[in-house]
Amino acid sequence: MKSALRIKIACSHPPASRGHLSTTFIINGEIAVDAGAIASGLALREQRRIRHVLLTHAHLDHLHELPQFLDNVQTGGRSGLSIKPICLHGEAAALEPVSRHLFGGLWPDVLRPAIGFASLAAFDLRKRPALSLGGFKIRPFRTVHRVPTVGFLFERTNGSVAILADTGYREGLLDHLLGAPRLRFLAMEISYPNRLERWALDHGHLTPRQFLRLVEPLLSRRPRLQIGIHHLKPAFAAEVLREISALRSRAPGLRVLRHGDRFFFNF
Repeated sequence: MKSALRIKIACSHPPASRGHLSTTFIINGEIAVDAGAIASGLALREQRRIRHVLLTHAHLDHLHELPQFLDNVQTGGRSGLSIKPICLHGEAAALEPVSRHLFGGLWPDVLRPAIGFASLAAFDLRKRPALSLGGFKIRPFRTVHRVPTVGFLFERTNGSVAILADTGYREGLLDHLLGAPRLRFLAMEISYPNRLERWALDHGHLTPRQFLRLVEPLLSRRPRLQIGIHHLKPAFAAEVLREISALRSRAPGLRVLRHGDRFFFNF
């Protein structure tokens, strides 16, 4: 039986500049991937629907709105709206800085059971975990960055979508997605222009040329695959946008994501 998958984008290019936000993807209203815009990018009623936050890695632009979000939803028993805490999912390498630093001094410790705003659920990528949330099988997979980082493949029997946050180039990085059931949507970063390819490699990010090399095997099977680009660096945004435009003849489903974009799939 077919069911809906809805994605709302609470991110845009360029990040962290006036009028633009960092990164959050909302899946069916209840699952967030990263927390860069989970408070400022969503209405309060939308924030209160979220039950799970999947963290790709522990860089600040991907998690810095967690405190405001948890303060807004106020889960945790008598004083809150729900007795069920928000669950934060990620590798131990991502959750440890959240626990030790973000909620261990920079903000009140909302992870303590007495407060109970949020709980942590670590997964070990070496054990090939598959999370079952919201009717999806969610498979984390390794990407290439300066700290341990994952992307997430959301699967149902008749379709799938893949969301990547920060990643650099590694040959064959996306080849495992060739076996994903009817891949319908791919979120990818492009940060720097082609002339800064060495810089992008050193910092775990992509240029348009590197991006195209990664997605060409997927496009050979699904030429009109919808691909959403995010994470353009503000200082290079105009140049990168021109280079992205030059790719559309080879990737007609390519678009740059903007805050408030929505995608809807039935599978």
